[in-house]
Amino acid sequence: MPIALPKSYLDARRRLGGREIHLDESKLGRRPRVWPGLLFLYKADVARRENLELRPSLDERLADRLFVIGTNTAGLLFVIDDGGRVGLLDDCELGEKPTALCGSFEELARCFVTAKAAQEELKQKEYDARLRQMPSRWKRLDEVIEGRHPRFRPSATYAMLVDMVYDYQFAGRADELSKQLSALRKRHPGKARTLIDKLRKDNVLKV
Repeated sequence: MPIALPKSYLDARRRLGGREIHLDESKLGRRPRVWPGLLFLYKADVARRENLELRPSLDERLADRLFVIGTNTAGLLFVIDDGGRVGLLDDCELGEKPTALCGSFEELARCFVTAKAAQEELKQKEYDARLRQMPSRWKRLDEVIEGRHPRFRPSATYAMLVDMVYDYQFAGRADELSKQLSALRKRHPGKARTLIDKLRKDNVLKV
């Protein structure tokens, strides 16, 4: 039986579905083990499709207890469970239990930042923090390219790299980005070239 979705989520989906929403951790009042930074909130039709597609990959004990509401470019899936709690699932570890994020969707919604000026200020703080995490992010990308996470979808692999490229470019670190992409090509000649060619084709890469 499908879980009952909170009214606060359904209202937010009608207003903000299809948008990328920045999340301000300071409004949560505590520090969660994992903080996703932003949420791409699915529209109703996308949410239905994603849940149908993901259901076979979920642990059978969780399949009827979770509803996926959105994602981000790091491959994290936002889910609501049958108790109304919000958690995170790693796109390449769908057989695991979600990591707790908020006790309710209302709690998550308090972290939404939708005003443009506030988004820019928050974005700058986030980019500074994300650049400090680059070594672990490159390591994660290596693991995905090497096939050590077989459930990770190719589109999500590309999205991971796009996210990293934007972080470098936004921070004015084009030289460092160029050096890291050269190193990636050496580690994974074929697959890295395909990814980098797509970055250029999509006009993502400016170096």
